[in-house]
Parts: sequence; structure tokens; C-alpha cells
Amino acid sequence: MDGPYSLARLRRGVLHFLAGKVLSAALSLAALLLLARLLSTADYGRYVALVALVELGLGLASLGLDWVAGRYVPEYRVRASAVRLARFIVQLAGLQALLLALLGLLLWSVAEPLAAWLGLGSQALPAIHLYSLYLFLEGLSRVLRDQMLGHLLLQGRAQLALLVRHGVAVGACVGIWLLEQRADLVLVASIEVGATALGLLLAALGLGLALRAERSEVEGATCTWTEPPLSEMRRLALNSYASLLMSIPTRPQVLMLLVTRLAGAEAAALFGFARALSEQVLRFLPAELLLGFLRPALVARYLEARDFADLNLQTKRLLLVSLMVLAPVLCLALAQGPMVLSVLGGVGFAPAAPLLALLLMGVALLSHRRMLEFIANSVGQPEVIRRASALMWVAPLGAAGLLILHAPLWTVPVPMLLGELLFGWRAGNALRAAGFGYVAPVAGTVRSLVALAAAALPLSLLQVGAQPGVWTLLGVGLMGAALTLCALALVRPLDAASLAALRGLLRKNSGSAHDTAL
Repeated sequence: MDGPYSLARLRRGVLHFLAGKVLSAALSLAALLLLARLLSTADYGRYVALVALVELGLGLASLGLDWVAGRYVPEYRVRASAVRLARFIVQLAGLQALLLALLGLLLWSVAEPLAAWLGLGSQALPAIHLYSLYLFLEGLSRVLRDQMLGHLLLQGRAQLALLVRHGVAVGACVGIWLLEQRADLVLVASIEVGATALGLLLAALGLGLALRAERSEVEGATCTWTEPPLSEMRRLALNSYASLLMSIPTRPQVLMLLVTRLAGAEAAALFGFARALSEQVLRFLPAELLLGFLRPALVARYLEARDFADLNLQTKRLLLVSLMVLAPVLCLALAQGPMVLSVLGGVGFAPAAPLLALLLMGVALLSHRRMLEFIANSVGQPEVIRRASALMWVAPLGAAGLLILHAPLWTVPVPMLLGELLFGWRAGNALRAAGFGYVAPVAGTVRSLVALAAAALPLSLLQVGAQPGVWTLLGVGLMGAALTLCALALVRPLDAASLAALRGLLRKNSGSAHDTAL
């Protein structure tokens, strides 16, 4: 019988994962573009502010337990009995459900003063109440789908729940577009609540069936294994949560709320649309996709060999591959940003082009931060992240100052970029001081930037029509991708060993968790 994190199961999970993510990416992007056209500009500004509020709430409700799941669910799956595994998962998910319910009730109770403080108006109160329920449903759905099913390598069930959730929401939006071509915020919130509830139900059923099936697998339980002490889990959770709290003010959601509060709903719509597009790109970069998926196998591999250099190498490769995937998108945003936003969201969003370019640069830095967080928690150094996060306060303070001084909206992400750079510098130094020889992919990053500049310059000289359409966007996008790929092929951000390892991973058909090298 294959081990729970064998390469055979890993490859099968990768296929389910990537297939689901590609489809959900298309559905998620379709929902984003439909909502930008269904809602009025003011309502879209309120919508992105409320979504940012929910995302912020989901982070606050985690208490660092998502990192506990990422670190210990693979260990329980490999070494514990089925009963112990099920008990651990139920307790961890139940605790997070309680926290989410409490936060949802809190949001419901402060809806009126919150709407007034953000400048959303009394008409946003029914939507805030609906998003209080959405916070609970979406948060619990992510716990079951991303944490539990994901770390058990049951990606088929996880992706099915996600696809149904996105599919129902997009289907409802398409129906409204065909019938009326306009929607209000309450209707959109109701659609999201219903779609999320259905996705949660499917995730819960999938997890329940998985835990029941575990009882039939005898391989994996180790008689001599003892459960990790609660103090160890508590330390990981609290350190991770402290790092989160330190970084909360620097998160894009906080910048979104600052823009809403200080610049109004119209500016929030521009910032929110650009931010939503950048998040779509982030969500489907290899570093985000594969790190979330490969985390259990990489943790198991590190626990077995205690080889930090190998862990560092795998994450460096993931990050460089992500930069190479991001480069054509960033090239298009830098060279033809107004055209991109006009086609995707309408001419009213074209002024957000500089915002989109800067936020996409932030995507690369955020990917590096995610890698550092993963490495530090995997090697038992969560305090490294907590201390480095203190430097990121430059982001909200700088953004608030710029907004108060009525600086151009495109300057708001600049302090965020500075904060990410300071974080990476501090965290890398702290890991090295703790005896872990962390090496950042500096050379590969510089080469990727050179390729990006070489491709963006000629693309920016291209003249597009006064009213570009989808075919224009596709043509310019393909041209930008071709230029970027040619430039990347010349500068070669990945060395020969990394390319060989990536090709080898795709060819292998069997192995164990120890063989899951990238």
C-alpha cells in the first residue's frame, strides 16, 4: 500500500489540485469581472470593502491554528492511528468553528457603527449582516477544505467543494446579467452566502467520508509514537498568531479599508478592482498553489531527514518558477495597463493601471514572505516571523499618511512594498543567526527582472485602438508573453539542476515522501 504522502499519491493529488484550480481560477475571474459590471461604482466600492473586512476577520479568527494544522495533520496522518487522527481533526476544526461564530456575531453587532466609520452609508447594513454569516460559512469551509482535506492530500474532494461554490455564484451572476444587467449589494451578498453554504456542505461530507475510510488503513500508525504535547502546538499557534497580528496592519485588506475610510467608495472601487486582479494572479502562482499543496510532503521530508539545505532549495525553486510565471502578467500590466483594465472592468477602471502594476510587484514579495513563514514554522523558529513582522508597520502608517496628504492613489502600495522588503531582509538574517543557512534566490530574481524590463519596453511602444476589445487584449497578451518567455530563456533564472529536477518530478510515477523533490 502506498504511504499517505508517497509520490504516487502526491502525483494523483497534483492532477486533482491543478485541474480544480484551473477551473476555479476561470470561475473566480469570471465572478470578479461580472461583479465589476453588475454593481454600480459606489456599490462595488462597498463590496470590496466588505470582502476585505471578511478576509481580515478570517485572519483574526485563526489564532494561528491554520499553522498547527499544516504542521501536525501530516504527522498525525503518517504516525497516528485513525482514531487519533479523527479526534485531532475534529477538535482543531471545532475550535476554529467556535472562533469564527463568535467573530461573525461580533461583526453583526457592530454593523451600524462600522458602516458609519467606513463611510459606507446605512444602505450597507443589510449587506454587512449577510457578510457576518458569510464570514462564518467561508471560514469554516476553508478550514475543512484547505486545512484538513488539503493536508490529507484529498485534493479531489477539496477542489470539488471549491468548484461547486464558485460555479453556483457565477451561474447566479450570469443569470442576473442576462435578465437585468444590474444587481444591488444585498443580492450579491445573498448569492455568496448560498454558494458558500453549499461548498461547506460538500467539504464536510468529503472530510467525514475520508475519516471513516481511514479506519480501514492499518499502515501509518506507529505504536511507539506519542502525540506532540499541547504546549508545543500552543507555542507554534501563538507565535504564528503574534506574527499575524504584527502583520495585520500591513495586509492589503487594511490598505483597502484605509482607502475606503480616507478616500471614499469611488477610490475604493479603483483600488479594490486592481487588488482583486492581483490576488487572482497570486492565488494561482506556483508558489501559492504548490506550496499549499506540497506543504505536507515537504514537512514530512524535512522531519525525516532534517536537511535544511534541501528545504531551502525546494522553496527557492518554487519561488523562482513563480517569478517566471508572474513575469508575463507584470509585463502586460506595466506596458499596457490602461488597456487591460478598460477591457476587463470598463473604461472607469483604466486610471487604476499604476496601482495594478505596483500590486503585482507586491505579489512577488508576498510570495517570498509566504516561503519564509513556511520555512520558519517548519524548522521550529516561528519567533523569526513575529520579530520580522514588526518592520512591516511602515506599510499602514505610510499609506495613511499618503492618503491624508491627498497623494495620488497609485502611491498607496509603495509603503507596502518597502515593508515586504524589510521583512524579507530581517527574517532571512534571523534564520541565519539561528543556525539555518537560509539563501534567498537573489541571482534568479535579478535575472527575472532583467527579462521583464527587456520585454516590457518594446510592448509599451505598441499602439492599440481607442476602443480595444477582448481580442486586442488576447493578442497583446500573447505578444507580451512571447517577449517575456524569450527574454527569460536568454537570462535563465533557473539553473540546469533545477530544470532537471522539475522535469524529473513530472516523469516519476512512484516513490515515497522522501522523493518529493522539486
